Amino acid sequence: MPPRRSPATPLTWGLLAAFGVILLLAGAAAFWNALAGWLTPEPAATRTPVPRVVPTGTRSPFEYPTLAPTNTLSPDLIPVTPSPVPTLAYLFQQGFPPYINPITGMMAADLSPLERRPIAVKISNFPRYVRGWQSGLSLADNVYEYYTEDLETRFIAVFYGTDASRVGPVRSARFFDEHITRMYHAYLVYSGADDRIDDYLAATDLKDFRLIPNEYDCPPLCWDNDIADYNNYFLDTSKVSAYLEWAHKDNTRQPLSGMVFTTTAPFTTNSAGRIFVRNSYRAYNYWQYDAATQKYLRFQETVDNHEGVEPAYTAHIDNLTGKQITADNLVVLLVRYIHNPQSTGQMYVVDLYNSGQAFIFRDGRVYEARWVRTAFDALLSFTDPGGNPLPLKTGVTWFQVIGLGSAYSNDGGDWFFDFQMP
Repeated sequence: MPPRRSPATPLTWGLLAAFGVILLLAGAAAFWNALAGWLTPEPAATRTPVPRVVPTGTRSPFEYPTLAPTNTLSPDLIPVTPSPVPTLAYLFQQGFPPYINPITGMMAADLSPLERRPIAVKISNFPRYVRGWQSGLSLADNVYEYYTEDLETRFIAVFYGTDASRVGPVRSARFFDEHITRMYHAYLVYSGADDRIDDYLAATDLKDFRLIPNEYDCPPLCWDNDIADYNNYFLDTSKVSAYLEWAHKDNTRQPLSGMVFTTTAPFTTNSAGRIFVRNSYRAYNYWQYDAATQKYLRFQETVDNHEGVEPAYTAHIDNLTGKQITADNLVVLLVRYIHNPQSTGQMYVVDLYNSGQAFIFRDGRVYEARWVRTAFDALLSFTDPGGNPLPLKTGVTWFQVIGLGSAYSNDGGDWFFDFQMP
């Protein structure tokens, strides 16, 4: 018979348990630190962001009026700082691994597009006949639609992780486009502009980050002689990098961060099957959630809806792909539209700085949110009412930019937004 062992004392078991806990905690800490280091972006010194330097004698159009936070400002203009929470989504907010597209949250099949600057392209939506050759919108990572003037809207589409061989028709710039150019550290592609806008952009530090038609810019920005109309300029995004190299322009990868993504939607009981956005009786659209694809399908107006005329819609088709335009996220941004005091016509400054109200639609659901942007060269981020990061779905995001005084309502799963300015 083997010798009988003495039973372990309670003290022995306690020491063994404590030692085990210490090992587990040390391992967890090492894993967390390694994960955080893996997701930490390269030092800022190795990147080349677009600086915000306005030369003496010029004034940024979205500094009318001065919007420094004070006690007299509307609550919609008071910055909101997201509360840090130790989650994977929050770490992604600080910086993505190099193979993740920071404006879609998607893993890149090809890393080369992510090693350049994004490209922001102005795309016409009116007159309606231009939709007969409107191209490339379905391949953009992010798209913003905003009111311009004369009851019409225009798009600025951001291409980064995916290229499109034909994007356009490329149209003129507005003051709003400075926001997008700075947020994405992008090249701004446009064709023409009001002299006051063009002169303003040419006088800022963005002057070298514009790509506009001239004898040296084709390719990538060329006119289509088969279209007998002024809406006949198109961009091939796949040829922009070669052009920038030839022109000795900076096209280095940028430190883009701030957006948070998840594949699984946060819990909510608020459904959203259709989202109607009415910018005017001439420009209106709706998005329909398709459960089969888990995307929102875009439908565009076909007639002026006034004087008793019923609204009419058709599927919004991208003529490059032949497919209907879709989005994984639809975000409605409520922002302040300000009439430019130097203009006697319809020339607006859109204040997309500090913070404001937003609605995020994803996975057939709606989330009331706040958009946050407290640095000129920062992307938008989103928080819930408690200030915690609110994630978008991985994929394509469309932004509908409407006035701060816009009316909104919902009827079951249908949501309605009616553009109004203060």
